[in-house]
Amino acid sequence: MQLPRVECFIMAEDIRLERQGQFTIVGAFSDRIFTKLWPLQLAKLCFQIRVRGLEGTPKHRLELVKQDSDQPLASLGGETKQGDEQVNFFNYFFSPSPELADPGAYVAKFVLGEDQEPVLKAEYRFRLENPNPDELYVKCGRCGARYGTGMVVKGDGVIAECGSVCARCGHTNLLDSATAFRLPNPA
Repeated sequence: MQLPRVECFIMAEDIRLERQGQFTIVGAFSDRIFTKLWPLQLAKLCFQIRVRGLEGTPKHRLELVKQDSDQPLASLGGETKQGDEQVNFFNYFFSPSPELADPGAYVAKFVLGEDQEPVLKAEYRFRLENPNPDELYVKCGRCGARYGTGMVVKGDGVIAECGSVCARCGHTNLLDSATAFRLPNPA
């Protein structure tokens, strides 16, 4: 009996099935994503897991969680269809993606088989980070997004009567020493 194994686990902006049976992977992510807009919500977030050597048609599931949390941010699953030559592709599409609220580590957890008797488990770990922890952020008064203002002030400099436009909704927000904050990346 051959044990199933994961040959690849990809996170991307889109996965498209072509007429010839090929997959086109669009915007493949690395394990580190930088953003200046929080919470991060992508138009689409996709995962592809390729498994070789699978026998039968077990149930499958992919959960997206923040590391050190048991609460899934999103979950998709279904029944396995028999693949060609013992190769199965599992494609998951979150459209839009769940809201990823803060910088930190996240995990996509793939489970093949029943919860009590899984046939295979695999994880894709990635980090969401602020590209410049010294940049000042503001919370939008209209939509509630936290966004990078483009302003970097070293130390405890005083900022007064500036405005900053929200990248999400276009609302102009007050940027001063009372409203500005830094958004550090966790260790």
